[in-house]
Amino acid sequence: MADARFSPVFLRSATAYGFSPRIRFDLVLNNLTAHAFTSGKVLLKSDGTSWRPIVHIEDIGRAFVAALEAPVEAVHNEVFNVGITTENYRIREIAEIVEETVPCSRVEFAAGAGPDKRTYRVDCSKIARLLPKFRPQWTARRGARELYRRYSEYGLLLEDFEGARYQRLAYLQSLIARGAIDGNLRWIPCLGIDPADGPVARANAIGVPTIHDFFELQPAEKLASEGKLADVVIANNVVAHVDQINDFVAGIERLLKTNRYRGS
Repeated sequence: MADARFSPVFLRSATAYGFSPRIRFDLVLNNLTAHAFTSGKVLLKSDGTSWRPIVHIEDIGRAFVAALEAPVEAVHNEVFNVGITTENYRIREIAEIVEETVPCSRVEFAAGAGPDKRTYRVDCSKIARLLPKFRPQWTARRGARELYRRYSEYGLLLEDFEGARYQRLAYLQSLIARGAIDGNLRWIPCLGIDPADGPVARANAIGVPTIHDFFELQPAEKLASEGKLADVVIANNVVAHVDQINDFVAGIERLLKTNRYRGS
């Protein structure tokens, strides 16, 4: 695909770390520091002998800027490992850095911890040679200190970092379970309607837009006028509790697109 008019650049980042509002806790330095902060244990789920290259998210940003600002001939169709060659660590070494950073923490191994088949080291000398404007600033030790400070500021709890919100695979599984995305990880547009405060607040909090109202013909007419027609309407344990059942069914009929399933 690369030609005189199209100049792709491929940046392969090492394992990221660093604090952010939507931090991922399934990344090794973020995870080990969070576990140490919330439980006092730097918990290793493997024997710690495997290798990981790590890089701070700010340095990843610096690499993108350097690539964008570089002369085309320096980056045309090139592949760069993003990081610092000296920032390759065994997992056990990262755990020891965390143990030294988080007061009163200690390295522990989970039951059944064994060798991790995922082990790799990367050479980042090419990006340093061809993109001299890329000047990474972070090391694992400095990153652990930053994470400990920010976790302290925000009062991180064990249930926060072990929950699905900040774990990529667990979050995707939760989205599939509640019907927000399909098996191909594509969003499924949905809208809820409920008269009760609690379920509405909870649904909106987890990213399912929900209207606080009774479902009947009038709100269905309003939604239809806004172009919000439905492929399917699901009413789970609802019909038996509806006062105006004819109005309720008329609302479903008004809201459904033509030639679609009607389900309850």
